[in-house]
Amino acid sequence: MFLRFRKDNTGASKMKGAKEPILSEKQRRRLSLYIVGLLLLVAIVLIALPRGAGGLSACEGIILTAQKDACISALASSTDNLSICSYLAQQGSQNCVLNIAVQQGNISTCSLLESTPQAHYACVSNISFADKNPAYCALLSGSQRDDCAYGLAKLVNFTESAACTQISNSSIMRICLSLYYYKNALDHRNQSSCGMLLNNANGSLLTDIIDESGGNQSLSSIFDYASENITPRDYCYNQLAIEERNQSVCSFNAGAAQTICQEAVSAEERLNTTNNQLNCTKLSLEGGNLTNSSVKGNATANLTRYFSKINLFACTLTESFRERNITLCKTLANSTQYNSCVWDFIKTLNATNDCGYLTNATLQSYCASGYA
Repeated sequence: MFLRFRKDNTGASKMKGAKEPILSEKQRRRLSLYIVGLLLLVAIVLIALPRGAGGLSACEGIILTAQKDACISALASSTDNLSICSYLAQQGSQNCVLNIAVQQGNISTCSLLESTPQAHYACVSNISFADKNPAYCALLSGSQRDDCAYGLAKLVNFTESAACTQISNSSIMRICLSLYYYKNALDHRNQSSCGMLLNNANGSLLTDIIDESGGNQSLSSIFDYASENITPRDYCYNQLAIEERNQSVCSFNAGAAQTICQEAVSAEERLNTTNNQLNCTKLSLEGGNLTNSSVKGNATANLTRYFSKINLFACTLTESFRERNITLCKTLANSTQYNSCVWDFIKTLNATNDCGYLTNATLQSYCASGYA
C-alpha cells in the first residue's frame, strides 16, 4: 500500500523537503477511534472466553470450592472439552476426564488416566460395558483385566464366551466358561453344551454355577452334592431334563445322579398337571414313603428329603401364587401352615386387603398396621 505525499509550501514550520501523509487530522481521529473500538471488542471476547476455556467465567464467581468444581465439571462434560478438566484438582480432574471419555465412548482417552490404576480401570471397564466389547479389557492387566472381562460376561448374562476368553486367571475363566455352557444348554436346549462342563465333583464350581445362574436354590439345599459326587455336568443335565420334562436326558448321568434327575423330572411333571390341588395332596402323601432299591446310602435320604419338601404346604403356596387365589391356603388343615401360606401370599403379592384371612392374632395385627 502506497501513500501519496505532497510538498509543504508553507516552509514555516517544516524542514525543507519534508513530506506529510495525505490523511487529515479528522481522518486520523476516526482511525484511532476505530482501532480503540476493535481492541475493546477483542477484550470482550477474551473476557467471555478466558484462557480459551469456553464459558469458564461463569464458574469463577462461585466461592465454595465444591460448587465451583461441580460447575467446571459440568461445563467440561457439556462441551466435551478435556482441557477444562485441568482447572480441577487431581481427583476432580481424573473424574472429569473419565466422564468425558465414557460420554464420548472414546477408549483412547482412557490412556490419560494410566498413572492412576483405579481411574484407568473405571474408564476402560465402563466403555467396555457400554460397547459390550471384551477386547477393551485387554488394555488392563492382572486382576483388573479379569474383573473387567468377568463383569462384562455377567452383564450379558453369560450368553457369550468372548469375554471369558479374555480372563487370564484359569480358575475364573473356568467358572465363566462353565456358566456360558450352562446358560447355552438351558437357553437353547443344547445337550452338547452340558457335555462341555467339568465331569468331576467340584462343590465350589457347582455352587458358583447355581448362584450366578439363578439356579434352583431349593434343590441345592436339599441335595448333598458333595456326598453324592454330583458334578457340574450332572447338574446341567438335571436342570435341562427338568426344563424339558424329558427323563431321557437323565441318561447322560450315571448312578445316583441319574436317579435324582429322573425323580426330579417325575415330580415336576406331576406338579404341572391339570388338577394341581389333587396332585399337591398326592405329593404330600408320597413325601416320606419313597423307596428305590437303585439308590443307596445318602441318596435314599436325600431323595426322601426332596419329596418331603414338595409337600402339601409348598405345593399349595406355589399354586396360590400362580393363580392369585388366597383361598387355596384353606386346604391346609394345619393352622400354622395355613397362616404361613396366607402371610406369604399377602407379603409377596402385597395383598393387604386379604388380612382378614389370617387367624393368628399377631400376624393380623402386623398386617393391619401395614407391616406386610
